[in-house]
Amino acid sequence: MESKVFTRRGALALAAATGAAVAVGAPRAAFAGSGTNVLRAGESLGANQYLRSPNGRYTAAMQGDGNFVLYTPTGARWSTRTGGQNGAGIVMQGDGNLVMYRNGAAIWHTGTAGYTGASLIMQDDGNLVMYRGAAIWATSWHWVWGRTQPGNPNGQKDCSWYAYERFRGFSGVYPNLSVGGFAHTWNETAVAQGWLVINDPKTQCVVCFERGVAGASTTNGHLGWVDFMQQRSDGPYVHVWEMNFGGGIGIEHQRWVKHQAGMSYIMAPQL
Repeated sequence: MESKVFTRRGALALAAATGAAVAVGAPRAAFAGSGTNVLRAGESLGANQYLRSPNGRYTAAMQGDGNFVLYTPTGARWSTRTGGQNGAGIVMQGDGNLVMYRNGAAIWHTGTAGYTGASLIMQDDGNLVMYRGAAIWATSWHWVWGRTQPGNPNGQKDCSWYAYERFRGFSGVYPNLSVGGFAHTWNETAVAQGWLVINDPKTQCVVCFERGVAGASTTNGHLGWVDFMQQRSDGPYVHVWEMNFGGGIGIEHQRWVKHQAGMSYIMAPQL
């Protein structure tokens, strides 16, 4: 299914390059007690196991069909969009990456390898949050839906075309983001169209580069897709997939970029 095409490729390519623990054949973690609200480093949820908030109102269920779903009293609010992957399980790895595996292959992940010792908590406010001190990933960053459009409006395979395709591959929709502007205006347009934009580095999102930032065009700015982030000694970095950078139109490119002023993140939802 389309929700896994780009995520899977990015995970394996990066694992090969950096040794990130999303590669095939990672050791099986110990199961957490089903019904607790915390998934600690090294623990996992198998099919039909779940986390539940202390107040009993919210459940994050690893379903037998392979979908990991956050349920509220009014129904499902977020999921990994991995239904059909029967028998999959999800692991809170010791390296800080939350990874779903099926038959030894990684099919979904949060892109947070490097945040060693992180834990996943099902909170009483209905938010499923990964912490290592501060929050590094949360479902609330991925359940805001804005205005969409029926197709990719870009006719050539530039950075905007690519950003649209990566967003659709993850969320299943094309966001309406390029109305009347260049790449560097996507963040402002996203807010106006109802999407969530965050200025701190995040994963599973489109990164918007202002003009001239991190090699972006001084006229149009630039866009890319973030699948991993890392905290390094000199600050946070994001791993960016992009087109029309380092190879031209239609050429896919990847790089690590240090987060800096002029970079913002348009969060892609999943359900």
